[in-house]
Amino acid sequence: MKKPRHVPKNESSEEDFKVSVYENAGHTNSSLPGLTKFFISLDSGDEIEIEQSLNIFSSELSLTEEQILVSQPLDKALTLLLECLNLKSSQVQVLSMTCINLILDTLPELSETIVKYRGIHKICKKISSSGIIELGEQSVRALEKISYEFPLETLEAQVVECLLTVIDYFEMEIQKKMLNILSNAIKALETLEIAERHVLPHIPLILGLIKNPGANEFCVKKTLEFLTIFVENLIIILPHRGDTFKPYCKALVEYGVIRVLLDIFPKHAELVLQLLYSLCERSSIAVKNFFMVGGFDVIKDSVLNNSLKDGGAFEGVLNLMDSLVPRMPPSEPWNKEKVEFYKVHPEYMQAFCELILPRTTAIYENFLSKEDKAIMISILEKVLKIANIELIGHHLTCQSFSTFLSELMISKNIFTVRAALRISLTLYTKIPQKISVNFSREGVISRISALKEPDRLKEFKKLPNKKFAGNLEDLLLKVNITKNPYQIESMLNSMKTKLKPATLEDNKKELIAYSKKILDKHKQFENKKAPRIGKEIKMISQKLANCFGDSALEILKKIITLLNSAEKLSFYEISNSSIADSLWKWLADSPTEKLLIRLTEFLKLFTRDSVHNETFLSLLVKYLIGTANFVQHFRIFLHDKKILNAKRSNKIKIIMEYCGNAGSDKGLRDDSLRTRHMLFSTHNKLQFTTYQLISLDKIKELLLRISNETDLYMLVHQKCITETTVHTFLDKPYAHDLTVVVYNGNKECQRGTTILNLAYKKSLLQLRWKFIRRVGADLPFIFLKSPQEIIENIVQESVNIGLDPKDKSYTYFRMVKFLYMVSEYLPDLNYLLNLPGNNPLPLSTFTSTKLSALLSRQLQDVISTEGNTPAQWIKQLPHKCKFLFTPASRLEFMNCFGFSTKSKADKKHKCLVSRDKILEDAMIILQDTGQCIETMLEIEYQNEVGTGLGPTVEFFALVSNEIKKLKIWRNMCEFSGLFPSPISESDENWEGYFEFIGKFIAKALIDGRYIDFQLSPALWKLVFCQSLTVIDLKLIDKHMGRHFIDLLNNPKLVNNAELTFTLPGYYSIELKNAGSSILVTSENTQEFINLASELSLNANLQAKALRKGLETILSIDSLSVLFSSEIEEALCGEQSSDWDLNTLKQAILPSHGYTQNSKTFINLLVAMSKFDGGQKKCFLEFVTGFPRLPLGGFEKLQPKISVVKKDCDWDVDKNLPSVMTCQNYLKIPDYSSYEVLESNLLYAIQEGRQAFHLS
Repeated sequence: MKKPRHVPKNESSEEDFKVSVYENAGHTNSSLPGLTKFFISLDSGDEIEIEQSLNIFSSELSLTEEQILVSQPLDKALTLLLECLNLKSSQVQVLSMTCINLILDTLPELSETIVKYRGIHKICKKISSSGIIELGEQSVRALEKISYEFPLETLEAQVVECLLTVIDYFEMEIQKKMLNILSNAIKALETLEIAERHVLPHIPLILGLIKNPGANEFCVKKTLEFLTIFVENLIIILPHRGDTFKPYCKALVEYGVIRVLLDIFPKHAELVLQLLYSLCERSSIAVKNFFMVGGFDVIKDSVLNNSLKDGGAFEGVLNLMDSLVPRMPPSEPWNKEKVEFYKVHPEYMQAFCELILPRTTAIYENFLSKEDKAIMISILEKVLKIANIELIGHHLTCQSFSTFLSELMISKNIFTVRAALRISLTLYTKIPQKISVNFSREGVISRISALKEPDRLKEFKKLPNKKFAGNLEDLLLKVNITKNPYQIESMLNSMKTKLKPATLEDNKKELIAYSKKILDKHKQFENKKAPRIGKEIKMISQKLANCFGDSALEILKKIITLLNSAEKLSFYEISNSSIADSLWKWLADSPTEKLLIRLTEFLKLFTRDSVHNETFLSLLVKYLIGTANFVQHFRIFLHDKKILNAKRSNKIKIIMEYCGNAGSDKGLRDDSLRTRHMLFSTHNKLQFTTYQLISLDKIKELLLRISNETDLYMLVHQKCITETTVHTFLDKPYAHDLTVVVYNGNKECQRGTTILNLAYKKSLLQLRWKFIRRVGADLPFIFLKSPQEIIENIVQESVNIGLDPKDKSYTYFRMVKFLYMVSEYLPDLNYLLNLPGNNPLPLSTFTSTKLSALLSRQLQDVISTEGNTPAQWIKQLPHKCKFLFTPASRLEFMNCFGFSTKSKADKKHKCLVSRDKILEDAMIILQDTGQCIETMLEIEYQNEVGTGLGPTVEFFALVSNEIKKLKIWRNMCEFSGLFPSPISESDENWEGYFEFIGKFIAKALIDGRYIDFQLSPALWKLVFCQSLTVIDLKLIDKHMGRHFIDLLNNPKLVNNAELTFTLPGYYSIELKNAGSSILVTSENTQEFINLASELSLNANLQAKALRKGLETILSIDSLSVLFSSEIEEALCGEQSSDWDLNTLKQAILPSHGYTQNSKTFINLLVAMSKFDGGQKKCFLEFVTGFPRLPLGGFEKLQPKISVVKKDCDWDVDKNLPSVMTCQNYLKIPDYSSYEVLESNLLYAIQEGRQAFHLS
């Protein structure tokens, strides 16, 4: 920030000033004719001549270059222009001010001349009293420029009063400039005299700008900035002894500042909260007024309802809460008054306790930065010290709070542990009997005892950096002020008075002292029975670990007894018992024949219902997830805007050496590959610069468009490769059958890799690369025939959870994944192991809200997503254990990393298609996958009017219908999703069609469009290389699946079925040699079912082609974090929704001729409420272009459907409804009756839904 400039005052009289500026004016030399003429005209005193010269001079200033103007006597001209403001002619005044503005536009440093000759006062006078709007506007423009250079002089010229008294008379553009002037000026506040004389009396006028209901957003923001800077600067310049801020805060409160701020909340939340914090931090008067006018409701709503989506605003709430509670012990006068206030008004401390104590962990986990977490702990500490015993005892949930403290105790931040110890000591002082049991059971006492051990103390390696401690630059940025000398001196003096900070060893001694006090207190109030449950579960765990037989029934029953107890297990007791390891060893780490027996015994017990209204299996899963979160703190990386800007602007030089080998690549017989190989073999080294956050995939796509010397020349002469560069080459031919492989050293760079991943702390990046043929990945087909194969697959998959086995949470999440997979396979295991018909646990049982919240916060960090540098666990855990995360967080993950190459520019790819060959056109369009990634598809139909959203949405629906007609699908899959038919029964171009379908699905996802077909979950399993069982037959043919299960349960049913070893539904396909002549009997039923199921489900080649198409546009790994049902919801939108009258009244908007009470509008809603499924689809396709609603129903439809009155030149009842699909506009004539409306509407939606002739 620029240091404000100070100019010595010119003490000469006004008459002296006139003489000095006029003297020899006509003899001043200038190469500008207009300026010379202006000087001469002043000698004559003729205002008409002056006006004419000013007209010429202003034109010269507009057209003359800066280097010429610098050499002109413009400082002299400015003094004369200022004097011209005293002349009678209004036009001369306006022209003079115009010239002043033109000079300052080019040479802002000449503001010094205006200040020196008291020009600011003259300009302010013209703003406030000239009565000439144009002159006032020009004066404001000039003053804005001066205020940037000389804010203090601007403030001293009584600019606050001057501008506020006339601001309402000017248009919005000028009002914004006035507010800019005020914001600039107030940054230079440096004396109490200026604050008292020139600012404080005008606070009511300032508040008026906010209170105005029609106030512009910009005006409110600038006014809040002004008030915030004023208060913060005022606090800085006040004497540091005593409560010197009190009278000023009292005046602000009496003016109604706090009430006004609360009235405009939550708009401009961050600024409002910052100002409230500044007031309440230093004044008990502000705190009292805040509570009295209902301010605590703002905090309560923000915490309970998460009403503030912006993280910065929520942190503002945290700071405000901190300012409301006094520091303990109170040393400053205002903090002592705050303590007295809470004594007189205990209901407000009760409000704090009600809000914070029961939900401490949830609030704490909302914050990720160490500073914010430290503030939250500080608030807790202060509240617990101030609150009385009854309040704490009533609102503190001892078990969960003890768990929270136990987690803090293992922190490596010495300040966090010290605060946790102080809180513990406070609780032992106030509610010792109530807290001692939970402190024992949750491991608090154990972890406090460990602080005496040298190994634990060694973990505190350094003192954490305190926010703003000793860092003047950060402090200045925090308060957002100009660095004028007075303020710098004031802050330095303040910082000198701070006590010398304690050393690391001092802090360690303090920890030991606190620990001793707490342990002494604990001995006084220790409950000897407290460790009972912990010892019991540890003993059970040891017995289970040493159980080598097939049965552990009695041990498992003891676990169930503990789970059924009203006294909940603690996460510390579970972690200390190693029960997760013991369960894994007994259930999973044994020979397969034992595993089946053990799993059967386990499921018979744990699928029963507990007294807690859920199964024991569900309880066990929740305990394991909670313990995993308890033992390990999952870190995420957050970067501030400074680092983001640096990463976005940091360039790196790249050398890419072509390494294609002509001798070993058989694909060189292909023309496309051979041409490019020859080109880059000749020019084998590419050198260019690019930015760190650009994806390597962008550069790969760019290389696929270079096929000749001209294009290559264009590429190498680009100054820097950016997204714009990629767009520049989009019209070049695209090698859709090739892909680019890049190597960093000997390691192949995977999809999604960014330059930041490769070039961390490097200035030069050297890579090798080559072209290869684009081929799909080979997919294994895993069909599990028996319970042994299923359990072996579960164990094998459960080991891989995406975490290092050394991680503390590994054993718990490994067990959770095992139980999740067992739950998913329950339908298979029920009949294979003769178990009762147990249903899989709800997915929500396995969800960790803590991990989901951390994932969502990580995805908000731009560097982590754009640079592909999130925390390591985030790269793997959502893939391997997606059940741990909420659907919303996983969808967000896919959008961030699945579409990492998606262009951020809103670039359109306009295509003309024919309705008669819509599928062929679509296949051609999607060949250029580079265009698909970089642009949004926009469709126009041949011989039809209309382009944009409506036709594009319809295009996806029309192509969907054509895909469903292709001869590549099974006959019996309409209701369970599309699944491939055997290749021998499919169209000969089946491979091309499936690859296209993959691209079509990916394009729909990347553009946010919906399609009108569903794929079978069994097909998605094949795409993601997941195992299949006979139960999955129901997903492709529910009749065959049900029949096969009946046969498995009762093989004798086959005797009268006259089945042969041929594929059901495709009897020309034999399951074995001469299968058509081999009858299925009760003896070979199992063989028949295995062969028929395996062949029916084995569509691996089709899945491979589908996956190949998907991978050309998006990352298949990122898509795999969604379940198949979620993919279908994202692709197909709402499957069913209510169309009752109440829903339709909320969803459909009457407009332009219709109201909610219009007869025709009501008749339309009644007709819509009677639609069947097919008519709903037709209506939606007619109005929006797509036959389904988006996910979330009518509420998520954008724009909403609007019904407008259609004007008709002839018989109204013979006119049909029409639409504008781009805006979801339905135009309805004002029909004479309900019957006419219903008849015409049904006809229009049937006949006009697939054309734009009724637009």
